[in-house]
Amino acid sequence: MSRQVVTMPSSISGIKRLAKKIKAEDGLPLQVSQNIAAQRCGFENFRHASSSIKNAPSKVKMIYITTYWKNEDDSGRLTLGVPLSCSISQFLSAQQVRFGTPRLVGFKLDFKDHIERIHDATDETDAREAAMEAASALQFVQLTGLMGVTRKQQMHQLELFRDLPGRDHMSGWAVPGEPGKWVAIDEPYSEFDRKKWAESQGIGSAPAWNQGIYRGGLQPSTVFAQTQEYANEIAGVLARISYRKAEITTTTDAYDSVFISPSRASAGGVKRPRPMPTPVNTVRGRCVAYGDQAGEYSNWRPVKPLPMVEHLKVGPILEALRYAVPYRSQLALWTATGTLCNWFFLEYGNGITDKIEFAYNSIGEGSPTADQQKALITADLKCAALEEVVAIILKGYQPCAPLTAVIKKLRLVMDYIRKSVRN
Repeated sequence: MSRQVVTMPSSISGIKRLAKKIKAEDGLPLQVSQNIAAQRCGFENFRHASSSIKNAPSKVKMIYITTYWKNEDDSGRLTLGVPLSCSISQFLSAQQVRFGTPRLVGFKLDFKDHIERIHDATDETDAREAAMEAASALQFVQLTGLMGVTRKQQMHQLELFRDLPGRDHMSGWAVPGEPGKWVAIDEPYSEFDRKKWAESQGIGSAPAWNQGIYRGGLQPSTVFAQTQEYANEIAGVLARISYRKAEITTTTDAYDSVFISPSRASAGGVKRPRPMPTPVNTVRGRCVAYGDQAGEYSNWRPVKPLPMVEHLKVGPILEALRYAVPYRSQLALWTATGTLCNWFFLEYGNGITDKIEFAYNSIGEGSPTADQQKALITADLKCAALEEVVAIILKGYQPCAPLTAVIKKLRLVMDYIRKSVRN
């Protein structure tokens, strides 16, 4: 479960946002709310906060971003040094870095001042672009306090952007502590007039030319928010990020070199070697290795395959339940389904014909999945179908750790289904 570290704002814009929240909750005048917000942040009043922040020397702490690249001709490691006012772990958890923040997905928190890309880039240019995107994302989150949209309710609020003409590289952001408030950034390759569209939707928009997070500075960007004032404020943050690019340092080294961040070095911590896969098709006991991406340990599957006819029973059931289970259990279901689908293709390879290729993602009227969707309409029926899947794979596969992991996720989904009925 991700954990968000909440800190009092240290910027005027942050204090203003806190003041608005106090005003809304307590019904106080704005000036009174601003003074209360400033006092909570350690200042005498709002005027004192404005003066102190304006005249305070800037505090800069370097954080580091590492990416790797490898191809037939070249390989290496690239590390950026990025100026922030605090360590990464003060505003993002490891879970939020890896799974919940746009342009950081695929990175992991190595230490409080260092993130590292898990997989290799194709070349140095790709590695540099990924690192620069991550740098922009970290600066953006640290300056705004926004979090990547991850919850179903938040995603629903951004559905209106499905109709945005020419939308591309969209990122959605939520405001912690203010449910229903959001920001969206659109970064297409070509220029589009967003103002009229935003006005038709009753939302604010602010162009952010030569700014942004995805390939920041190379595409025309637009910030959307529920009010024009907030859209302008976020666009101003993107401008500040663009201006600070010159302060980023770059170092490169050998592919197998190890970067130890200053904070890790000071703490005396030992950095584990970067994960590397076991050679494909290595057999250990009842398991065989597959997957060969640097930065990850190998995946493993049962040596003995599940009969194809059983895969053709299991696939449609799991696909029919893809969006028919409680939201919090969807990731577990998708992971289990994806794993079994991978095993299916690895087990039968060239023996998979066009007719059965989509055993795990057949859709449309008349397909096995569609028939299952019509049948699995109650919680009891859904749980019974998952129990059937568990029984099939337990009988068809030999007991092993990878199979146990899949079954554990399926049982977790069943637990969520039953809890949703009780609640």
